[in-house]
Amino acid sequence: MSHQADRRRQLPANPPDQKGVAEDPDSRLVPNIRMSKRLKPFVNRMRLRLKDLDLTDPDAAARLDQAQDDMWSVLKKKKISRTIANQIIAETLDAAVNHRLESLRRDQNLKHLAQANSNINRLIKHVERLAQMLAKLPRPTKGKLNKIMAGLNWRQFDTEVFAEFVHALLDVLSNVPASRFAADARSSIVDSLRSSDDRVATKINRTAPPAIVELWDAIPAATRTQVESNLRAWAAVKKRSVVGFLERLVALLKQHREKIGRGRHLAIEGRYVQVVEAIWRRQGLGSQVGLAFDYLKGDKGKNVESRFQRFGRLALAAVGDRSRVSRWQVTNLKLQAKMSGKGSKPLKS
Repeated sequence: MSHQADRRRQLPANPPDQKGVAEDPDSRLVPNIRMSKRLKPFVNRMRLRLKDLDLTDPDAAARLDQAQDDMWSVLKKKKISRTIANQIIAETLDAAVNHRLESLRRDQNLKHLAQANSNINRLIKHVERLAQMLAKLPRPTKGKLNKIMAGLNWRQFDTEVFAEFVHALLDVLSNVPASRFAADARSSIVDSLRSSDDRVATKINRTAPPAIVELWDAIPAATRTQVESNLRAWAAVKKRSVVGFLERLVALLKQHREKIGRGRHLAIEGRYVQVVEAIWRRQGLGSQVGLAFDYLKGDKGKNVESRFQRFGRLALAAVGDRSRVSRWQVTNLKLQAKMSGKGSKPLKS
């Protein structure tokens, strides 16, 4: 695997249609990777492999060769066959190349999470305003609205049932005698908050779904699933009022909305380390994933880089990434393995 002939058999030549990208580093998605910047919106759907690494630079090819030799020197001490070692090395190098997009993925996910939280906050404002307006309607009107609750299949509450509920509200509100509260309630359902105070906007017939339904569709699926599950049990217990339902909906949206973590984010290498650990575990080396101590430095032993840490670092270095596998990341792996019943033990250097 360390010979040039071996490497050439494993790494296909740069595809002709990628030649322009390889010759212009500024057009690349990330350095040393043969992917155009135009693909940035799709990083969460992309999975890179070693074949995507740009090896037109002789130094990059030599660095890969040396890293493969060093990775083999780590694995041969595990007394495994060269065939299995080659497979582990190849899979780990694939993971290292794919890791090059991890920072872009995190940035994109944080951006999506921020947008999702914005949608939830807007939905909460719509529902809160709707509940306030409905509560001010005359008792006979509220009685008609409350009948909607009995006519819906709350035990299977989902997006379709929510949309049905919203349209039922609109039907009742459209037949209410002229009322400022009814107009504001309808506006909270149909219009965006930016135009909800415009009396002209409330009279325009929309062909698109009501704004409140569009926002319901736009919130994160995990949040929506949790809210729907809770509402199935809540609304089916006994007769409920529309205003009570909306107040409950607001409370659940606030309870289950995802939040962007404040402060320092976890190192992106954590995901990569998990992938490498899974590769070792599949080949029977799961118990060898751990920390290393040099007991010649004292009774308790001095912390040193373990073979697992070195192996993961070498793969990253092979693809031009200077990141390291930290002790904290390996410690997390060991804790997860302990909780799942898969043991791991520290290594002696």
